[in-house]
Formats: sequence, C-alpha cells, structure tokens
Amino acid sequence: MDDSYLIRTQTPIDRLSDDLLISILSRFSMTEAARTSVLARRWRYFWTNNRVLDFDAVRVLSQIEERDTTLHNERIRFVKWVNKVAMLHSYSTIDEFRISFDLDEGFDDHLDRWIQFAFRKRVKKLELNLVKSHHTHTQHKQYSFPNMSHGVSSIESLVTLILTNVDVTEEVLIFFVSNCPFLEELCVKGSNCLENLRTSRPAIRLRRLEIVDCRGFRSLKICSPNLISYTFHGTNIPMVLKNVASLVSLSLGAKFHGELILNMNKISRCLSQLETLTLRVSEFQGRGVILPIYPHLPRLKKLVIDICTIGFETSLLGFTRLINAAPSLREILLKITCSQPLFLATIPHYQGPMHQSLEVLQIEGFAGAKVDLELALYIVEHAVSLKKVVIDFRRPTGGEQCVEMEMEMARKGILLLEAKLPEGAELIIHE
Repeated sequence: MDDSYLIRTQTPIDRLSDDLLISILSRFSMTEAARTSVLARRWRYFWTNNRVLDFDAVRVLSQIEERDTTLHNERIRFVKWVNKVAMLHSYSTIDEFRISFDLDEGFDDHLDRWIQFAFRKRVKKLELNLVKSHHTHTQHKQYSFPNMSHGVSSIESLVTLILTNVDVTEEVLIFFVSNCPFLEELCVKGSNCLENLRTSRPAIRLRRLEIVDCRGFRSLKICSPNLISYTFHGTNIPMVLKNVASLVSLSLGAKFHGELILNMNKISRCLSQLETLTLRVSEFQGRGVILPIYPHLPRLKKLVIDICTIGFETSLLGFTRLINAAPSLREILLKITCSQPLFLATIPHYQGPMHQSLEVLQIEGFAGAKVDLELALYIVEHAVSLKKVVIDFRRPTGGEQCVEMEMEMARKGILLLEAKLPEGAELIIHE
C-alpha cells in the first residue's frame, strides 16, 4: 500500500497537529478528555497534556441516593480521580486547576498536595470550591489554605485565585497580592477566618476583587488603580477604596438594608464613575425605606436589585431615587424573592420625573404582588423610551390551591403592567 493511498484515507482531524488536538481537548471536561484515549494509539496520552484541569463532580452529590452509595465513598472516588490525573499529567504547565466537590477535613493533605502540584505547573487560574452538600450531617471544620510564604515556587504565574468555603487569612492573601505580578482576580467566599484585607502598597494589576459572606470580616483598605469590578457582601465595616479610578462595576450585599446603605455611603465618591451597580439584601423589610439621595450617577447603564422581602408592608419604592439619579440608565434587573404570603392590592399612581434612557426592564421571580408590582409599575409608567419588559414568573410553593392562587395573582399583575406599557414596547413572558 503506497503512501499516497494512506494520505487520501486520512480524516481531516488526523491532519491536525498534536498541539492543536491538545488545545481542542482542553475544552472538554476531564472525563470526556480521558475517554478520547481509546480512539487511537496516537490519542492515548493526549488527555494527560490537558492544560485545563477542571475537577467538577457536584452533580454526583445529587445522585448519591439513586446510586446507592455514600458521601464518604464518593469522596474517596473523587480523590482517586484527581490523584490519578495529577500523577499522569505530563505537560509542564497548566492554565487552570479547579476543584469543585464536598470534601471534609479528612482530605486536607490531598488538598495541600493538589495546590503544590498546581503551582509546580505554574498555574494561571486556581479555584477551590468546597461545596457544602445536604449530605453533610455534621458541621466539619473548613479546609485552611496553607501559608505560601515558604516552600512554594512558581506562584508568579497566577492570574486568578478563587476560594469558596475555604478558610484563608489576610497574611496569605497579602502574600499573593504582593508576590504575584500578574494577579488580576481575587475572590473569597465563605471564609470563616478572614478578618481584614489591608494592603500597604498598590495592587497594580488587580482588576476584580470579591469578598462575599465572610462572617468575621471587619475591615477593607485597598489601593488598586486598575480595579474594574468590586464585590462585597457582608456587614457594615470600615471600607476604604483608594485610587480606584478604573472602577466601573460594583456589587454590594448585606443582610439588612441599613447595613447596605452604610457601606454605600463609605464609598459614595466612587458611585459617579459606575456603569453597573448591583444591590443585594437578604432580609428586606419596611415601608418607609429611603435610600440616600445621590446627586448624580451619570455613567450608570445597568442596575440590578436583588431582594428577599419579609413582612407584609414591605415597599421597594425607595430604590426609585437611584433610578432617577441615573440619566444614562439603559437596563434594570429586579430579582425578587418573597418569604411571606403574598397579596394583591390597589397600586396608586406615584409622581416622579420621566426617565429618558431606560430601555429594558427584566423581572426574575415576578409574583404580581404589591411588593414587586408597585416598583415595576412605577418604572413602566416613567420610562418613556422603554422597549422591552422581560418577566420570569415566581416559582410558587405549597399545595395545589395555593399554587393556583399565586399564578392567578401573577397573571393579573401582568395585565396591569401590559396596560401601562409605552407604545411599541414588547412584553416577553417566561413561565
């Protein structure tokens, strides 16, 4: 058989270079990439060169009962999977190393070794998401991220560090900020021991910073001239953002609206430069809630209000002050959860200035009750350029009769909104 015949029978994928095939496999999940080893002799070890190592087995946690297994057994299987891949991995560097699973303190040594492995491979993105599943019946101690000030080399390649349900200290974070010249993203969620984050010198490359639900967190002081996005969800704390002229996206969250307002006031000088603002309150209650009057939000284009309301007399109309202070606002997203029984009431017409730029209103969790319909009607009645209203219905809970009552209330709310739409505006409903 001559060579010309062999060339003609090759498939197009056979003509691709090894490097290109490895790059394609990096877009597969770890399990899918490993399966390609049986396709042909040439493919046998391609997956061991994968530069994206994403170990996400969260889906397994929801299948434990039907698989007739235990969380401990699945943890053992997960650890063996990661260890095998780490042992066989042959490429000199990796772009991403990600762990997403429920692991307790019995697996701390494995996590330590995986972190060492990732840094030996000069990892660019490191993410640990130690999920807390409902199968964990006892409160276990969270994994503590190791002190990196000695014994580890090649951390300077790190661009992104994301830690969820991992205990990490200020000392460790400052070490990364000070010694990783390319660090652009730093995200910490659910750490129990992080108390402060105070940098003594500018974090020059940092572009995104998130501190979310770290219950012991007490103060923040950071100087970051290239910071674009900042997220803080927590209690009222001393907060200093210095030299953040590039900041355009801000997300603030708190349990109560009073804490949210106090934190907004601390960084009010940054608000005029924002293009996106997200506000989240997990227990919003009160009829006379008034946000401070901000003189001008000239660049704001998107406003997200993420609220869980409690109580029968809750009103969200206080947020109209933000809307009226943002003349360039194009889009509003309302994400509303109601923890109390809902009721429909007569909604009066509220006076206010007309908004000239708002084009899109999206409501997630729409129930047609007074708490969400009141604000939605205000926006629709005062947005003269509105082009589209997108509504996702609230998912009703309870018995069949309760569900039918809530759905009927939502349908009535839709009719009221539809009657107030400006001419030419489109109503899109997702049920």
